[in-house]
Amino acid sequence: MNLTSVALFCGSAAGNHPQYIDLAKQFGKKCAELKLTLYYGGASIGLMGAASGEMIQNGGKVVGVAPSFFADGTVLDRT
Repeated sequence: MNLTSVALFCGSAAGNHPQYIDLAKQFGKKCAELKLTLYYGGASIGLMGAASGEMIQNGGKVVGVAPSFFADGTVLDRT
């Protein structure tokens, strides 16, 4: 079986320890290196934002899946 994508379920908060952000970034970078598509909650903040941001910085593909009412606040990136 050839893995082509992965789903990430984590918070849009940074968590209680700085290493959580570091681990999220490492996860995103590794997924990009493996050329995986990342499906995640769509947040541009917290752990989801760290992982997806690192994916994008390293040429990875991300797909955000979130309820439309999240677009009314600061959770989703509108770019």
